[in-house]
Amino acid sequence: MEENDREYCEMWRHLPGDLEKSGGIQLIRAGRNIAKPTYEVGPQVRYDYSLHFVLEGEVRFIQGNQRHIVKEGGLFCIYPNVTFHTVNHQPDKRLRMFWLAFSGEQSAALLRSIGIGEGHYCLFDRIGSGVQKCIERVIAAFACQDNSDSGIHLLSKVYELFDTLSDTGQPAIGQRQEDWLQKGIDYLNLHYREKVTVEDVSAYVGVNRSHFTRTFRSAMGMPPNRYILSLRMEEGARLLNGSVMSVEEIALSLGYSDIYSFIRAFKKMNGVSPSFYRK
Repeated sequence: MEENDREYCEMWRHLPGDLEKSGGIQLIRAGRNIAKPTYEVGPQVRYDYSLHFVLEGEVRFIQGNQRHIVKEGGLFCIYPNVTFHTVNHQPDKRLRMFWLAFSGEQSAALLRSIGIGEGHYCLFDRIGSGVQKCIERVIAAFACQDNSDSGIHLLSKVYELFDTLSDTGQPAIGQRQEDWLQKGIDYLNLHYREKVTVEDVSAYVGVNRSHFTRTFRSAMGMPPNRYILSLRMEEGARLLNGSVMSVEEIALSLGYSDIYSFIRAFKKMNGVSPSFYRK
């Protein structure tokens, strides 16, 4: 570790490659330190997201109008273009941290997935043995990168870290009714060609099946099963008029187990058989 006026520090910088630039997050740097008793950073701003893990000691963290004491096992996130200030809160004890800086369009959503969002900059008691092992793997990936590195290995270790953090019991930020409902609608819009059920989608968004059905019906004017059917029939009609696929191919492509189930459903919805509709 190199010494400066406030800490002993080891840092790894990273230049995002084409893969990262085309994706959701771009990794910038990582580092770890052992702070001196007089450790203090700021007040200042950063131009990327910087997630700090407190491995030992305590930090007084100020950002915007938020003030927190983040103890060992906690973490805090410095947001871009927001003034922050960090101070060693217990100068008589060792302060040790790890940090990870990144940017990109997916950054805010990735942070929300672990419980961090605007006005919720800190998490407490989150660094268990699993997270610590992930941190060590991230450090190792940063340390062994070279000019030929595609970034896939490094990205995989960072996503693994976030995945482990998301499994520690903190709910994602902003799980309001309109959020999980839209998530359910998006799920059906993507998977309606498969044998998806209401139980599948309600379990995916994490609400009771009956509650999901009532809320969906109120918002969409039809129950989920009817919505799935309407999506299949609309796609079926499009394929009948705009493709050379056979009726059987269309039926199987829309998730029906046989042609006859599709024909019955299509005729009930449209009043005519698929073959007649195609004419």
